[in-house]
Amino acid sequence: MITLILIEPTPVLRQSLRSWLEANFAPCAILEAENISAALEISPEENPRVILLDLDMLSEAEWISVPQLARRFPQAEMIGMGLDDTPQHRQRAESAGITVFVSKSQLHNELASTLLAKLNDTRGNSMTLKNYVIRTMSRAEVNLAVDWAAAEGWNPGLYDADCFYAADLRGFLVGELDGEPIASISVVKYGGAFGFLGFYIVKPEHRGKGYGIQIWKEGMKYLSGRNIGLDGVLAQQENYKKSGFKLAYRNIRYEGISGGETIKYPNIVSLSQITFDMLAQYDQKFFPDDRKKFLKAWVSQSGSITLGALSDEKLSGYGMIRACRAGYKIGPLFADTPEYAEAIFNSLKSSVAPGMPIYLDVPEVNLAALALTEKYGMKLVFETARMYTGDFPDLPLNKIFGVTTFELG
Repeated sequence: MITLILIEPTPVLRQSLRSWLEANFAPCAILEAENISAALEISPEENPRVILLDLDMLSEAEWISVPQLARRFPQAEMIGMGLDDTPQHRQRAESAGITVFVSKSQLHNELASTLLAKLNDTRGNSMTLKNYVIRTMSRAEVNLAVDWAAAEGWNPGLYDADCFYAADLRGFLVGELDGEPIASISVVKYGGAFGFLGFYIVKPEHRGKGYGIQIWKEGMKYLSGRNIGLDGVLAQQENYKKSGFKLAYRNIRYEGISGGETIKYPNIVSLSQITFDMLAQYDQKFFPDDRKKFLKAWVSQSGSITLGALSDEKLSGYGMIRACRAGYKIGPLFADTPEYAEAIFNSLKSSVAPGMPIYLDVPEVNLAALALTEKYGMKLVFETARMYTGDFPDLPLNKIFGVTTFELG
């Protein structure tokens, strides 16, 4: 059993932290102290592995006493918790002997990951989240992740789950607490060097308890050694950066209305008239690695319409529209020229029932794509941050007028 010393002068906060630790970690024994002086009275024979210390409540005299804790309990990890997240404050904590600084703004997530990462040892003592199991999803369970995504307002396609699962049968993880699914993540491998992370969701009532960071780590482990991409909400950018992700650019979701004048473009044809090999060869220009398995399922999706632009019997663009929980989404929309992109876009939006919402996810760096959304009166819905752990893929972003899907890249 691991022993922790919890130093917190405010009884309510001390009890709250104790309850959270006891509810989420096992096995552990918690010794409470209202200040550093009280903590120094605890016998070294208690052999604490962790000292949790509220830095915000320390007086100047107590700051001077912090190194005494390190000398009295040399085997313990000293974890300081604070609201002041500035480099100067972190430096002061480190100089005083604090080995890990945890920001109170992300307290439960950061504290959970710190405890689990640093405190498992080789002497048979370990700390784990109680009754929490992470495993690979079955095909049926992917439906659950899609439902959660819909509840978050991501508006997935009605038949996306089959396509997602076909991309990587082992690339979807579920976290279960006492047998109940409470967390998900997709970590899909493409080819030999790329992976994409999505569906990172924890049920609202279980957030802030460390479950999310654990399934995140399992997912990142599955994609170890690959360049990993994601489309994350802008508010989480700083957290993703802590895992090694770097911002490449923003993707923007726009909403418009289906219907409009049906124009017969001579070069726009159904993809059924094009071989899959021709399609896959063209699609490869727009993705960092091989995604033929996903592509084959994606363009065969029930209820979808797929069109291509031909020039001298060669594919010069293609797009797809599919039914979603609300309206329709166009994605991908790839084209060699803005003219081909507009022709495909027009043809797709007029091919479904009129007056319905349609969505297009556009890389912000493609000015011609932004001009297309403006021309057709589309309004901005939300933005994501496209991020990568490795080098940014060398893709023709000026020809990407619509992202295939935020969930799988």
